[in-house]
Amino acid sequence: MKFFVAMLLFVLNIMALNFDTTEGSGLTLSLMDSDTNETSTVQKEIHSKHGFFGFEAYEKNFFMPFAYNKDKPPRVFKALPAGTIDDNFYPEYDSHVEIEYQFSLNKQVSYDLLGFKEYLYFAYTQKSWWQAYIDSAPFRETNYKPEVYLLFPASQKMNEDIGLKRWQLGFMHESNGQEGFQSRSWNRFYLTGHWQFGNLFLSTRAWYKLPETDKQAGFDDPTSPNFNPNDKGDDNADISEYLGYGDLKFHYLYDDIQLDLLVRNNLRFNSQNKGAYEFGFLKPITGSKSTYWYVEVFYGYGASLIDYNREVTKISAGFAFSRGLF
Repeated sequence: MKFFVAMLLFVLNIMALNFDTTEGSGLTLSLMDSDTNETSTVQKEIHSKHGFFGFEAYEKNFFMPFAYNKDKPPRVFKALPAGTIDDNFYPEYDSHVEIEYQFSLNKQVSYDLLGFKEYLYFAYTQKSWWQAYIDSAPFRETNYKPEVYLLFPASQKMNEDIGLKRWQLGFMHESNGQEGFQSRSWNRFYLTGHWQFGNLFLSTRAWYKLPETDKQAGFDDPTSPNFNPNDKGDDNADISEYLGYGDLKFHYLYDDIQLDLLVRNNLRFNSQNKGAYEFGFLKPITGSKSTYWYVEVFYGYGASLIDYNREVTKISAGFAFSRGLF
């Protein structure tokens, strides 16, 4: 059943990947410079597509049949803390190789609702890690990320002077839909600036994590009277120590190749410094204008919510269906 659900989501993903650029992000993207062959090609790709029920591709959409994780992710039994049961108790969840995929869509909801010439958007991103190559093919982890945001086109002067194309102000929830000791979630307000310098696209994002109630002392100790796997407190109170307070995304176009780099750091310049780096390579498949070979290399913290506090090194290869420039 999981296989058919995953395939249905994948097909719906492909159906909904095209851009609708008649207004909203299309208008803001009309500020895109197209002085080079690479940027001119991207602009034509965007403006030649039409949305599915008004949906647009948001973050990068991809399907990776091969995702190798050097650091085998340990399973966390939902009723007991991590490490209580030997990892070998669940060998079927310990495969280094799995399928990784993501679909990400947004939809314009309104324009100028607040009187600031802003665009209101709703977006949804889902990323899954599927242990498809072992018996029963369980999903190791799925992260769900709905968000709502306001999009403000930059002024012509800021565009010309500093390359700023637009601002994005939003609220984002992210969780993994689990319970007990597997549960992870957090809520953030964020502010993003989108920039372009010739063939280089840059997104600068800062966020603020909304505070939550701390869990009771001893909630994860089976010998404590406060032991409660489903304590309603913060599931990952220290997540900012690992994922920091923002990120930088670089996208560089060279001929028909796109090179991506994500940089994240907690800005603690001591022994507690932690961060993440993600490098991506996209190249159109011969004869296709909307499907790309895609290779991604990740090193650091925050590869997934369940692994937010574990250092992970992984490489994934497969196909992308949208560029994710902005």
